[in-house]
Amino acid sequence: MALNFKISKTCRRILYVSLILVLAAKFVDTFLPETMALAWHVRHGFKARCCGIEIHVPLRYFASEDRDSIMLFSTPGYVRSRLSQPRYAILSLSKSLTAHSEQDVETGMARAAASFAKSGYRLVQRRTVAVAENPLQCWELYTDHSEPLGANFEVFCVGRGNELAANFTGSPSMLGEFYSTLESAQSAGR
Repeated sequence: MALNFKISKTCRRILYVSLILVLAAKFVDTFLPETMALAWHVRHGFKARCCGIEIHVPLRYFASEDRDSIMLFSTPGYVRSRLSQPRYAILSLSKSLTAHSEQDVETGMARAAASFAKSGYRLVQRRTVAVAENPLQCWELYTDHSEPLGANFEVFCVGRGNELAANFTGSPSMLGEFYSTLESAQSAGR
């Protein structure tokens, strides 16, 4: 006794479309961070604004922005994280409620560095970066054994006499992109 199934053309088309939809959903899920970044750029372009400043958002990043802050995220999807050491970054630029005196900046940064030192971070360098003509003093803290991600940078940037602050958490290979993104910022009125 042989079973003979016949599927109509309509049913076959429905099965093909269903299969394509399931595969597309799996593709989006597998590459979710990349898909989110691409979708953000399709909707918003390559610029984000806050605090009177406009910054360029690199292609791998998606942004969350409001009136007083911007956060940029770049995280590896499933495939990128399996193929190589995952590179990730979180960048933030925000406006504080008050301007900081030089004494406040030094005291706050020293406290932050001491707190991170308890987790194995060490101060690598201090540098000044200009964000839309606003100088920010940056403190770079580094560890090579952050759980679960391995080597990691924490960077805190605070303006002396202005209201801006910037932060970075991420892979060492993404640090240069943090500084180039900050340095490319322009006043939103330009």
